[in-house]
Amino acid sequence: MKDHDLIMTEETAERLAALRYKTKFMEDTKRLYPGAPDEQIRQRAETAVNAMLDRLRIGLQRSPRKSYVLSEFAKLLKDFDGEDSEEKEEACEYCEEVMALLGIESSDGMLNTWLYGFDPDE
Repeated sequence: MKDHDLIMTEETAERLAALRYKTKFMEDTKRLYPGAPDEQIRQRAETAVNAMLDRLRIGLQRSPRKSYVLSEFAKLLKDFDGEDSEEKEEACEYCEEVMALLGIESSDGMLNTWLYGFDPDE
């Protein structure tokens, strides 16, 4: 893993907060995501992502490192082990959105390995 420091700005914190309060796992026709199968699954999935975002907003103040972010992704992804592939893919989309906000270019294969069972870059 290629760990590095992250630069946390007020703007970055605000963007993470905005993502936290966004309604998640709703239909997105641009990305062909049909939305969670029912409201109970949607709420469970949203709660898991929001908990990860809450941990990041607090933890990044103490440990602004890529490795910390990826460790939080790992915790989140465990919450989706029993979900359908569409919700797993959407969880990874939220991780990628966080990566973009924080300037992280790669999960070092973590997301692909979890989602597909292999890293296509290897």
